[in-house]
Order: sequence, then C-alpha cells, then structure tokens
Amino acid sequence: MPRSPLCASLLCPLGVSSECKFSYLYILTMKISTDILRRDRPVLVAVSGGADSVALLHMLVAAGFECVAAHCNFHLRGADSDSDEAFVRAFCERLGVPLRVAQFDTLAYAAEHKASVEMAARELRYDWFFSLLDELDIPVVAVAHHADDAAETFMLNLTRGTGLRGLTGMKPLQGRVARPMLGTSRREVELYCQAHRLAFVTDCTNLSDDFARNKIRHHVIPQLKDINPSFLSTMRQNMLHLSQVMDVFLSQVDTFRSRHVTSAHGEVRIAYAGLQELPCAEPFLFEILTPLGFSPRSVHDLARCVAEGRFGRFFFSPSKRAVVDRSGVIIQPAVSLADGSEDVVLVEECPFSVAEPLAVSLSRWPRPQGYAFSRDPLVMHFDADKVKLPITLRHWRSGDSFRPLGMRGEKKLSDFFVDSKMSRPEKEMAWVAEAEGRVIAVLGRRIDDRCKVTDSTSRILEIKLTVSEHF
Repeated sequence: MPRSPLCASLLCPLGVSSECKFSYLYILTMKISTDILRRDRPVLVAVSGGADSVALLHMLVAAGFECVAAHCNFHLRGADSDSDEAFVRAFCERLGVPLRVAQFDTLAYAAEHKASVEMAARELRYDWFFSLLDELDIPVVAVAHHADDAAETFMLNLTRGTGLRGLTGMKPLQGRVARPMLGTSRREVELYCQAHRLAFVTDCTNLSDDFARNKIRHHVIPQLKDINPSFLSTMRQNMLHLSQVMDVFLSQVDTFRSRHVTSAHGEVRIAYAGLQELPCAEPFLFEILTPLGFSPRSVHDLARCVAEGRFGRFFFSPSKRAVVDRSGVIIQPAVSLADGSEDVVLVEECPFSVAEPLAVSLSRWPRPQGYAFSRDPLVMHFDADKVKLPITLRHWRSGDSFRPLGMRGEKKLSDFFVDSKMSRPEKEMAWVAEAEGRVIAVLGRRIDDRCKVTDSTSRILEIKLTVSEHF
C-alpha cells in the first residue's frame, strides 16, 4: 500500500540516518502482528500517552491503517492526568488521527462497586472501548500490550494462584481486543520511540513498588532475564505450549459437560457418577464453577468433599451456593434468610392464584363423570370436603409429619425426604400445604392419605403448581 506524505515523514524523522531508521523500524514492524487487523476497516487504538501506546499508534498510522484513538482520563493523578490528556490530544492532532476522550470518576466507581482502583479502571476502560466499537462500527480495539506485559501477567497470576487458563498468556486476538505488539519487547518499543523521536509521558505510579505488578516488572523480570537472556522468547513458547494443552483440556471439559452437567430452572447439577469417572475432578470443577463466581479455594475444598464422599457441605459465591450431595454437586441461586422471615401464602378463598413467592393456583369443582386421578405431580387433587379453608402454604419445618398417600401411619417429613431420595437443596426448598393445623400435602410430591379422593367424593379441590426452581 503506497504511503502518504505523512507516513513517509513519520518513518524518516529528522536527524536519524536511513540505516538507523530501517534498523529500528524493522525491529518493530517484523514483530507486530498486523495480520490480526483488517485493512478495510478502521482500528480503534487505546492511547494512554505512554511509550507503548504512542509507538503502537505511530506504527499503525505509518503502516497505512485508518485509526481512531481513544484516551481515558481516570482523574487519579490530579494535574498529571489532565497533562497526559493534553499530550495525547496534541500527538493525535500531529498524526491527523481523530480522538475520543472519556472522563471517569474512578475512585467513586471503585467505592460504589467495592472494587480495587485497578479493577475499576479496567472495567471503565473496556466498557467504554466496547461502546465505542458499537457506536463507530469498528471491529476491534488495539491495545499496546507487549511481550514484557505478557510475562508480567504470567508471573502475577502464578504468584496469586490460578488455573491453567491463567498461565496461557495474553492472546493476540481475544474477542474484540487485539494485541498486535505481543511479539515486541519493552526495550524494542523504547528503541523505536528513540529512533523516531517520539515523546511520551511516564505514569509515576508505574515506578512505584507499591503495586505487585511493578515489583515483578522492576525486580523479578530483570533477574530472570539475567539468568536467561532469551527469557521473553522462552516465555512466549511456554505460554504457547500451555495454551495448546489448555485447548485439549477444554475439549475434554466440553465432553464432560455435555454428558454429566444439566441445567434447568436456574439450577445446575454435576452428576456424581461422572465426577467419579475422572482421574482428578478438581480441574473440571474449576472450569465449571469459577465462571459462576466460586473462588479457587472453594473449588479446591469442594473437590476434596467429592473425592472423600463427604456430603451435605455448602460452598458459596457472591450469587450462588453449591452443595455436595449424594447425586452430585448442585448449584443454585444463593438464598438469603438474613431477615429471619419465612415465605407464607395464606389461601382464604377459592378460586385463588398467586405468582410469588411460588406460582400456585387453587380451584374447586364438582367431581365429573369418569374422573381420573392426576398423574402430574404438580397437579394435586383432594376431597374438597375433607380440606377446610384457610389453607397455609409454607416451607416445611422440623417436626412436621403427615400420612403419605397409601400409608396407614404418620411419617416425619424428614424421613419421607430420605425415602424419596431428595437432595439437600430439594429438602430445604420443599413447600407444604397445611389445613386445620396439619400437613395435607408435600407440594409436588405426595398428598396426605386422609384427604384423598374416594368413590364417595363429590367435590374436588385442585392445587396446581407452575414449574419452577422449587419443584
């Protein structure tokens, strides 16, 4: 593609010999992955004003890409943040690149979402980038992560603790985020800026060892480079091999998921029999549970319970709870009982219907000719003359008992649940119908024998449930 006069001037900075110019340009252009970018579409380029993003934008413009720059002012460093914004504006004006700028109150966002400042800035940044991609109809945002960044992230993840996925490294193209500079080192970026006399700003927070990443950058990585001068190249190969292993493993996880994981009505079940077939269940559980918010430590402890056959223990994420049951691992929305309240539905007239806290309707009608018992467990029929209003629908309580249909004696509900092989979450979520102080049915399971429809029944009382996570 022929270069514009602007591109030519960028590639031949004043006072730099053609030999030097070619040498330093070659360093970057031969290692930048422009094949992940489309030349027929614009590229959104994230520009902080640092050496990495300045070099990336300069290089892409010089290579003939149509670019739109995006700069975030997080207002974390007072006047320095505004100075960085002014620098980026001037730099983009010099290159003739249109610029979009976003202003963020990062500290307020972090406090509101109970996140670290670093995580808040990341969420704000990428949410805005993706909204710009939609607004401008641009396929990807290019960010200036390079080989040193990838190695630092690897070491940071290794230090904090991570699954295999955290060791596979950054991807050149991940969704709508492109990283063309992953094959380029920080030193090569600095040489490129030097050769082309590109000014850039330095974020003083990057110099402080108060942050874990900076400690790795300033102390750990240099030591590793001393041990192995080809450390970055070696790390790229290591992460490539781990990524290939991850791909093979994820295909096995997908196979396991299709065979042994079911999801219905907001509940996920992982079959115990399937977990027993695995030589090690923990990595499979990690891939299934961490996207649901469970911490690596919770997954590890849960996997031990599975391996040792210890049932009944609960594990919690911010929005989910998991229990190790004899049938497997059951994941449901977390239930909050902090206010000590109990869901109760009082039925004082018939017909009756309600949607919350459970969807149920009650009706009464004369027994028709040729009446047949309902075989649907969610539709329960009673002799209406044996059940007097009001009827209370509530969760079962310890000590509740009833006479299950077909039996002559009383049975505690706790024993009935065991005989019915109900899981612990199913027991906890069980509802009963109560009339005149006694349980007349475990909803969706069994009615009391004393309320059943007989040949002498003249009126039918019907309790009909709508399928939900409760039944």
